[in-house]
Amino acid sequence: MRVQSRDMISFSLVGLAVIGILYYLLVVAPALSKKAKLEEHIGRKKADVTSMLQLKNQWETFQAARKEAEGILRRRGEDFTLLTYLERVSRESGIEKKIRYMKPISLSDKEEPYKPECIEMQLEDIDIQRLVEFLYKIEQSKNLLIVDRAKIRLVTKGSERSIELTLQVKTYRLGEQAGEKQESTGS
Repeated sequence: MRVQSRDMISFSLVGLAVIGILYYLLVVAPALSKKAKLEEHIGRKKADVTSMLQLKNQWETFQAARKEAEGILRRRGEDFTLLTYLERVSRESGIEKKIRYMKPISLSDKEEPYKPECIEMQLEDIDIQRLVEFLYKIEQSKNLLIVDRAKIRLVTKGSERSIELTLQVKTYRLGEQAGEKQESTGS
């Protein structure tokens, strides 16, 4: 049986088509699938790197703020006391006679690098101008003071109105761990 040239061409084309399909199924399709998976993996890794860079920037910002706070605490000195500072600011603001009480609040007994210190104070019969001046001097001082809580109550006695203020002012002290760490890095 002789195969005619037309049949030979047909068989050749069918053979080429089968080889082409097998090549696509065995080589090209897996390569394309692998490429798609790798591109997806690269996309995830790029997102991870972006996230890590954001976290790194946040960490560096945190570290800079921590160093700045430690510098403030060191410049403030060991003899700084929150109670004395608040008494001085109240004298400067002209409200020392308006203080009903000032009392320390215990926050933590743990050994921490930064020990919180808090004073609660109550002022009565105070006007807005002096209140704003007093709060401004606390918040804008370079002594790392925070007005943690403030409760303002309007008091009316007959036709007179005044303000009663209860607030908690918080700051931090360098604990022994932070001081030791700084001394060892300073040497």
